Amino acid sequence: AWHLREGVFIDDGRFFVLGGEGIYEIVGGPTVYSAVLIAPNPGCSFGGFSARGARLYASCTNTDTLTCELIVYEPARKVPLVGRAAIVTKGPAHFNGSAFGPDGALYVSNSLASTDSADPAVVRLKILTEEPLRLEQTAFVAASVSGAMPDNGGGTFPNGIRFHGETM
Repeated sequence: AWHLREGVFIDDGRFFVLGGEGIYEIVGGPTVYSAVLIAPNPGCSFGGFSARGARLYASCTNTDTLTCELIVYEPARKVPLVGRAAIVTKGPAHFNGSAFGPDGALYVSNSLASTDSADPAVVRLKILTEEPLRLEQTAFVAASVSGAMPDNGGGTFPNGIRFHGETM
């Protein structure tokens, strides 16, 4: 048995979820649905999951080294993998939430950002090209600072991101 963690729709209305052994498309209906594996786990643990247009964007953490990368898939392709690129960190990281912002950049939250972490709580990834995948990465929200006011930084262990208009 496995559980579904995150789900996203792409522009054509197809629905995809993270769970079990990778990324699944939910098909069928209206009374019976099935989960069809479209992208097996690539040797890392999926975290954040977003969609834009016909593509899926998943952050993935190597559970041995706690290093991360962004992986892009296009389910309509025979081979859905489009590209992958490292998300650079100074220490252990697990990007476990993601959303595209109003500026078109992908924002990801680092669930291992804790008090006085060397890495930010939220990273902004501007996608320069997708084939090959090239990113411009900048810190967006700092991790919390010990002894500081509670609103100084992104908190401890941030776990998700959503936008409503211009607000994160």
